[in-house]
Amino acid sequence: MTLPDFLSALIFLHLALSVLHKTVDPDRARTATARLLGPAAHWASFALAAAVAIEAGSALGMLIPGWTAFGMAGAGAIWLIYSGAAGAAWLSGERRFDCGCDLGGRRLPSNLGVVAIRAVALAILALLLAAEAAPVWRDPLALFAALSAMALFFASSQLLFNHRQHGSPAA
Repeated sequence: MTLPDFLSALIFLHLALSVLHKTVDPDRARTATARLLGPAAHWASFALAAAVAIEAGSALGMLIPGWTAFGMAGAGAIWLIYSGAAGAAWLSGERRFDCGCDLGGRRLPSNLGVVAIRAVALAILALLLAAEAAPVWRDPLALFAALSAMALFFASSQLLFNHRQHGSPAA
């Protein structure tokens, strides 16, 4: 397993889960999109549909030999757009944001500045990997490692949520 294979698989999973989240809970995704768009909130349904199409197309492209670079470029583009929208919302005074990072119904608000920085980091990573990316199914070990990393991400999110709700356990 190589680092680029692992990172490619991680990006693929991130895209696939994002599409899944937006299709399973479209009202939550539409509300979050409207908050990001601010004064242009009336475009939320269109922007959400476009984001799902780009993410799904990018994830699909990452599975097809010869199209992986396009998939990575699409991922980079959608995350740059997302980071720009998050940054603009942050500059207009929005500080907390339901980014959907938990895939659950608890709607844990995230710091919008952190969301924007994470999106920029993912975009840069995807664009850097675009040149040498191989289809994500090429290395099953890398896909398994990426699944493990995503599980750790969601577990840490749950622990953080529990900590915010109930405080630190008594020593």
